[in-house]
Amino acid sequence: MSIKIPRLSNTADTGDLFMQNEQMQTTETQVLKQLMQLEDLAEKKVKIYSRLLTDPSLSGDMERLALLHESRKERLSFLIFGEKKNKKGQGMSKTNEEGEEK
Repeated sequence: MSIKIPRLSNTADTGDLFMQNEQMQTTETQVLKQLMQLEDLAEKKVKIYSRLLTDPSLSGDMERLALLHESRKERLSFLIFGEKKNKKGQGMSKTNEEGEEK
């Protein structure tokens, strides 16, 4: 998968600068989403390799590498969506106004 970044035109009009800024933000978001997809794919592949390897040391290395890819994917998700997504089965506890758990 290659990442393509479109070129923006060189204009000095304020309206055009606003449009270029929006285009750049859209392009940056697209690139971050592509990176997140690549990290997801790398994480999945490394997890598979960790299960297939017979050497426990290499298997452990692959599991640690999978955790690194997962961490990168979560950071990219935070950059794209602006909030931390909960993992399956790990919901955040709800708190009342005083900060106490319900």
